[in-house]
Amino acid sequence: MAWDAPDDERVTGYRIERDGQVIVADTSDIAMVYSITNDGTTFHYQDETVAPSTSYNYRVSALASHGRVSDAVSATVETAGLPPPTNPSATATEDSVTLTWDAPDHDSVTSYRIKRGGHVIVEDTGNTDTTYVDNSVLSGFTHRYTISALGPDGLYSTGAYVSVRVEGSITPWPRVPENLQATSASGSVTLTWDAPAEDNLITGYQILRRPIPKADHELTIIVENTGNADATYVDNDVEVDERYFYQIKAINERGISALSRPARALVQ
Repeated sequence: MAWDAPDDERVTGYRIERDGQVIVADTSDIAMVYSITNDGTTFHYQDETVAPSTSYNYRVSALASHGRVSDAVSATVETAGLPPPTNPSATATEDSVTLTWDAPDHDSVTSYRIKRGGHVIVEDTGNTDTTYVDNSVLSGFTHRYTISALGPDGLYSTGAYVSVRVEGSITPWPRVPENLQATSASGSVTLTWDAPAEDNLITGYQILRRPIPKADHELTIIVENTGNADATYVDNDVEVDERYFYQIKAINERGISALSRPARALVQ
């Protein structure tokens, strides 16, 4: 921006505001560029903290000694930027969303940024392809996407928006297995339990154990995931005449349940 200095020797500097906020309290505190002609002195200031494709209103006031401030002169400007993508569309399957859009009519577009629900999922696609497949969606929800064009020197566009619902049932968190029993025979411990109500969704169980009476020992995971929905497990890594304390957790694609009630066994 530039402005002509007033013909007043009392002026010591200038205050610069942007959209009602002071960005330079006194230009006498910074290095200023100015040019002198037969018509007077013109001051120049470059604001390097602006965003592309954004309108700003600037006000400049002259400052004098004893805190005196002149009336402000103002100007509004819109920064350079890229036009947004057009015609965004989204097609969903049960576990993915395919986005497509038309490229902006601008030679400076180098790639795209993609957001889902306001969060960046692709910072920079790295190419000018106008399609993207999101494989990290949850079914049973509506997802809103924003696609912005990117260019050199930090240029970017406003976003093009599109929403799509991904159909499908929402897998609930697994419930706690019930009725855990532990029985011993032939130097091993057999665990059995009742599967949670949604047993058709269970993908495995986690098995935890600690010796008795060593209550100071923490539960140790002896099986991270059984990998199946069978409601039984045989623990062969035990010692005869030792007592063991067991608990289990159910696992499905959504996560892992809380601990079951315990069961105890004396190895025989």
